[in-house]
Amino acid sequence: MIVLITGASHTGKTLLAQRMLEKYKIPYLSIDHLKMGLIRSGQTELTPEDDEALTGYLWPIVREMIKTVIENKQNLIVEGCYIPFDWRKDFDEQYLQSIRFVCLAMTDAYIDAHFAEIKAHGSDIEARLDDANCTIQSLKEDNHAYIEDCQKYGEQVVMIDSDYQQIINKLLDKELEFVKGTRMKVISFFESDCQKYWLEEIKRSDWKSGAFLYELLSTGRFFEAVGEGSKVLLLTDGNELISYCTYAKKDDIQPTELSPWMGFVYTFPKHRGHRYVGLLFEEIERLAKEEQVSEVYISTNHIGLYEKYGCEYLTIMNDMDGVPTRVYEKKIEL
Repeated sequence: MIVLITGASHTGKTLLAQRMLEKYKIPYLSIDHLKMGLIRSGQTELTPEDDEALTGYLWPIVREMIKTVIENKQNLIVEGCYIPFDWRKDFDEQYLQSIRFVCLAMTDAYIDAHFAEIKAHGSDIEARLDDANCTIQSLKEDNHAYIEDCQKYGEQVVMIDSDYQQIINKLLDKELEFVKGTRMKVISFFESDCQKYWLEEIKRSDWKSGAFLYELLSTGRFFEAVGEGSKVLLLTDGNELISYCTYAKKDDIQPTELSPWMGFVYTFPKHRGHRYVGLLFEEIERLAKEEQVSEVYISTNHIGLYEKYGCEYLTIMNDMDGVPTRVYEKKIEL
């Protein structure tokens, strides 16, 4: 997970990064530190005043660091003014889904009302060697530029227009949802070293089919029921089970030539409404591609649910009890 924090001068970029470090225990990279290290070590002839040239020089380095962090499934906050507004063009979707962009800017009214306070807090985290050029007019021009560039490239701006601490606290709470979501991961039950623990978590589900899955797993009859090589996928957040499903050779419609199947799809009640099951379906799509499978099926009586995840209604078939059920098909691009 990556959080990019940029914004106009004196808006509190470094303060926000520090607060996120303290609250979420996620390290942050100050691009200013990287800049000064490269300048002082003689790696570049650029100076701290060469802002535009420094963006072109520093961003390719930072960009590839970000990709490496995401590939290693690690977390990092990147803070600084050397993030180009067209940064999204440098990342494929597989990276973009793990990146959050935050841009801070102040309104003219806020600058007018709080200029002395803004300057007084200018060195809260890092000492500013010279702040003499910071004037009300220069601050307004800097903030206007960031707001206009964000609008140009379709990025949102967090506007500081009232109580600064309240706005930062709300932003921290908002980022918590992103941090929590990206900390979630999909694991395979049969590849886990904690099968007994996850089995008890599955047992907690208030669902008849969940109880049946628990029975199949606890009695060793799972593969007999759904086919060898089938998987139970668990969406977890630390030690908490969020959702689960199966990716199996067979499901509740037998016999049939249709295969494989997504089945036993369940999300615990307090986590519903966030479409977390989509993370499980992404893993199923990845597995299907590895197996060169072009269609995956699901049996359900829900209408309008699995269409959200790219499934298309196929037909009505009878389940093992002779009860008609809707069958959906998910196309996999190979």
